[in-house]
Amino acid sequence: MTNTFSFSINKVWLYQALLGMAAFITVCVLQPFVFLPSLGGIGYTISFAPLVIVPIALSLITIDQKHILQRIAMIFHFPAAICAVVSMCVNTGSTSAMLALPWLMQNLIIAVYGIVFFLTVCDREKPLFQQLPGVSVLMGCLYIPIAGVWLVSSNMGITFGFRSTIVLLTAAHFHYAGFALSVLAGLGGFAVDKNKRFVHKLYYTTGWVVVFCPVFVAMGIIFSPLLEMVAACTLAVAIIIFSATTAFGFSCRTWLSKIFFITAFLAMIATMALAATYAMSEYYDWHVISISTMAITHGVANAFGFTFLSLCAWLIEIKNKRSNNQ
Repeated sequence: MTNTFSFSINKVWLYQALLGMAAFITVCVLQPFVFLPSLGGIGYTISFAPLVIVPIALSLITIDQKHILQRIAMIFHFPAAICAVVSMCVNTGSTSAMLALPWLMQNLIIAVYGIVFFLTVCDREKPLFQQLPGVSVLMGCLYIPIAGVWLVSSNMGITFGFRSTIVLLTAAHFHYAGFALSVLAGLGGFAVDKNKRFVHKLYYTTGWVVVFCPVFVAMGIIFSPLLEMVAACTLAVAIIIFSATTAFGFSCRTWLSKIFFITAFLAMIATMALAATYAMSEYYDWHVISISTMAITHGVANAFGFTFLSLCAWLIEIKNKRSNNQ
């Protein structure tokens, strides 16, 4: 049985992203006056993921609107996202961890969502290694519960012997380098023109690295500076090539989406340069860039400059494509 992927936008998820954006702006404005603990650079970056990034991504990887899992995920998402944000505005402890649990539950729902999506688009007559786009989306959805686990652990004050900042950074890492990046890789694979052989081969060459290397980066952050350096540099090169393929290898239908893709590519160059520099400085003990600086520069540029703009570019492209087909 052969299944195919059809580009579409689920408006309910998109409305949730707009609502999440309003909530995020409200938190940014009111947080210094309402909550005592500061979210900080990492907290704001993580907050942007459940409120905005995740619902936009889910709006692009749709399953049957009537599927019970789709309905559960939609109903539960926004309250769970708000709980995740509030949990980081509460002092570390059991209350903070309990507030993050709904988001972890939603992450598990998204993981199952990814499995359903993969079964919908997969070609059962082909081996998995020839189905990188579907596998990419599946892996992204399987990554996000890891982000939820690390967020709950951070809020509970369970650091596993690491610095508390590392635990929170790992949560951010799997929201963006895990979930969002893998979904973007999947969308790029579904859209790539197979007649452009060089672009197609380039995508498949770098795509597998983009999808699976974040695991090794996370393991390096936790266990080994050497592994972190090698994995971060490898991932940086792969992502830059993949982003260039998306920005310059695809025939965009609108100038706005092209600008967004190119801007996202430039932001990715900056963020990957920072990531590689930080990984090497950690290994060689250079002290070139601090982890707090990484949170402000790399984290913010990755969240807003690369991930958000890339997803917006895909929204514009798909909307324009469907309008032309009607």
